[in-house]
Amino acid sequence: MKRREFIATVSGGITALSVAPCWAGMLHRSGQNNTGYVYDERYLDYSNNPESPGRLIAIENRMKETGLSQEVAPLSLITDPLPYIRKVHSEDHIALIQDIGITGTVAELAVAGVLGAAQAVCEGQVVNAFCAIRPPGHHAVDGGNGEGFCYYNNIAIAARYIQSEYSFNKILIVDWDYHHGNSTQDCFYEDPNVLYFSTHNWHDYPETGDPALKGAGAGAGSNINVHLDPGTTDDTMKKAWEENLLSAVDAFKPEFVLISAGFDGMKNDKLGKFFLTEACFAELTEIVAAIANQYCNGRLVSMLEGGYSGEDLAKAVTAHIATLIRETSNVDYITGTTKSRTAYIHAGTLYLSSSIQDITGIIIYDVSGAVLKKIPSGKIHKNRVHLSELYLSSGSCFIEIQTAGRRPEILTFRCLE
Repeated sequence: MKRREFIATVSGGITALSVAPCWAGMLHRSGQNNTGYVYDERYLDYSNNPESPGRLIAIENRMKETGLSQEVAPLSLITDPLPYIRKVHSEDHIALIQDIGITGTVAELAVAGVLGAAQAVCEGQVVNAFCAIRPPGHHAVDGGNGEGFCYYNNIAIAARYIQSEYSFNKILIVDWDYHHGNSTQDCFYEDPNVLYFSTHNWHDYPETGDPALKGAGAGAGSNINVHLDPGTTDDTMKKAWEENLLSAVDAFKPEFVLISAGFDGMKNDKLGKFFLTEACFAELTEIVAAIANQYCNGRLVSMLEGGYSGEDLAKAVTAHIATLIRETSNVDYITGTTKSRTAYIHAGTLYLSSSIQDITGIIIYDVSGAVLKKIPSGKIHKNRVHLSELYLSSGSCFIEIQTAGRRPEILTFRCLE
């Protein structure tokens, strides 16, 4: 099943991309913050260049600048993560990590944050959550040191926590980091209850993730590695997901979704060699959230892995979070010629419902929130406006309909697919 068919099935034929941060405040259902957010200033207490505190500082700054920080529910860390760390890592490994001082302490706090998010989602406090944590975790093998900046495998520990404490046994782990999650693969290679899906360049660090490795024993077929070459673009990434993930999910039917959200595939990243944009990560988020909505009542926790480009990292993370927020909202969306309550697009013309009165203007934005075009009321005739191919060519846009005396209405659409 292709991505557009899958999401159309889940959403009743109405699909959308991420919601630009400038209107995130309009997204809530009954005024509730349905997306949780984990962050703790103690995550800044050590440095391991290029996995530096600046990564989280950039994210936090953009969260505040865009207003997204007001659209998420702050989540607490659990008190004692060690019993759950022990479900994945050996006592020798834990002792050695604890001996390295503040870095080891912060690594425990990262696990505590992820488990706090998992707890909040499992107990229905929020629908989904993003964890702005460091250090990352998907390379953390039992060697007593920091493998690939990782000390404990946050996502593997979260999976075991969810299975043991809440009995959601079938876990889908999606890993879109540029680098393969070797530790995550090792943890679940023979486990039929965890489907691990990873897109990466397996010829780069840690030189694992051979597509021929598909799981073993009872877990045969539950490990999906997709190699992508340096220079991979948005379209190639999305095609890899369409061809390899959706059919596997249909057969697996997960009960909970976890994301190893590495953003080192961004085109300007210091360590990655893909050429992805924040719009791509918004679309990948849409796909995974649609899976969670279909099979798991929305249950999804995403956690930061790689991404070392500062500003670009922050843009990708906020596009990801904005999409998570949108996936819990009841905003109307339109795509192609499919009608929503208030609008549809056909042959390059936007048709607005006659119920929308006193239109004073329309603003069109791209996925990052940049203004593409301002259309004054004089250009809007009988609630119709022609949309130039110039602003449709990106494949996704956001429309802000301004009306006299009312809060602007936001619509999203995708075109030229």
